Amino acid sequence: MISRCDKQRQLKRPSSSRQGFVLVMVLILLTVAAISLSGLARRSLQLAADAADAQADFERRWQTSTLQQALLANVESLLANQPQHVPEDVQTWPLPSFVEGRIMAGEYQYHFLLADEDAKVNVNQILRQKPDAWMPVVMTLSQSANAGGLLPAVSPVSSRQGQNRATLQSWGQVFQSKQQDSSEASGPQIRDATRQLTCWGSGRLNVKRASDEAISALCNLVLSDRVVGQLIQERSTGDLTGIDDLISRLELKAEERFAFQRLLTDRSNCFTLWLNVSNGQREWTRLVVSQSSRGSADNLLSFTW
Repeated sequence: MISRCDKQRQLKRPSSSRQGFVLVMVLILLTVAAISLSGLARRSLQLAADAADAQADFERRWQTSTLQQALLANVESLLANQPQHVPEDVQTWPLPSFVEGRIMAGEYQYHFLLADEDAKVNVNQILRQKPDAWMPVVMTLSQSANAGGLLPAVSPVSSRQGQNRATLQSWGQVFQSKQQDSSEASGPQIRDATRQLTCWGSGRLNVKRASDEAISALCNLVLSDRVVGQLIQERSTGDLTGIDDLISRLELKAEERFAFQRLLTDRSNCFTLWLNVSNGQREWTRLVVSQSSRGSADNLLSFTW
């Protein structure tokens, strides 16, 4: 016989089991919700960080593009306004061939180098005039800029190819890194090594802006030291009107006069802009080659590191 108390205990047991089950389910749901909210929070933080990075990247690109347009569009006036270390009433050659400076814009620092490429020795011209001299000339002019860490690449073309066409269109074809773990040179290394070298332009050297060393390196390929020395000395007189005036003052044979006219000019149509951008954590390097003095977008080549 079952007592009344026993019946009551039997009736209460199912109710206690249901309550325990509900409690477990609530705890599980709370755990799942916490995990979901934690993942959502991480995702939100990641999206916010990505948005901040995208905004900073847009800001850098916009500033870089604006600075590039402003500098290349005014390259001739900027070069003309560079000071010379001579008396104000005397203007001697060589004239300034580059402008260098630093600009702060927000969190970014911009180091720019604006240069006249026609005031530099063209490596393709060396290959056309005297292919065997390519590596010595490149080594001499790059080392004169105190650019360490780089080596000239193996001469890229044979003598016959070098005489018929220009083949070098980027610095990756000219230089390689000295570091064993990297064959590619960095942007700042190339910028420093090419102060007197170029892959672009007409191939003729602007006698108004080229250094004495650049004129000697190019003209000595086909002319004697005496004739080249005479030209360098004469161009420092300070009262020249142009290359024709300069050549007319030299005692030259017909073939020597023709060689100077083939190798030299007094105009420039090719310019480069090096931009090194840094925010204290990362650096970006950009090289822009302009085939006109107005920096037209139709005549631009660009390289990035």
